Amino acid sequence: MISEEKFIDRVIAEYGPVIDMRENPQLIIEIIRKFHDLADVPDGGLPPGGVGPPTSVQGDEPTNTEIMRKLLDIQRTVSRIQKDLSGKTA
Repeated sequence: MISEEKFIDRVIAEYGPVIDMRENPQLIIEIIRKFHDLADVPDGGLPPGGVGPPTSVQGDEPTNTEIMRKLLDIQRTVSRIQKDLSGKTA
């Protein structure tokens, strides 16, 4: 990984000291793509070596999908109970 100063110097050397984002907005994407490896910026992807385990296997924490399924089950149960209660009082 290069230092921030060297990184900035290289970008200035190639693109100049001022980048007009209104005139050339694509330049920021070009700079990120070109200097990505030098900056050692994590891309948020999976680690090298293949596909990782499913989310539900990675830890004890439930996934959003699992939570939503449980909430829907609870909602159905509450609706059934409400329906049963309203039928008995009428």
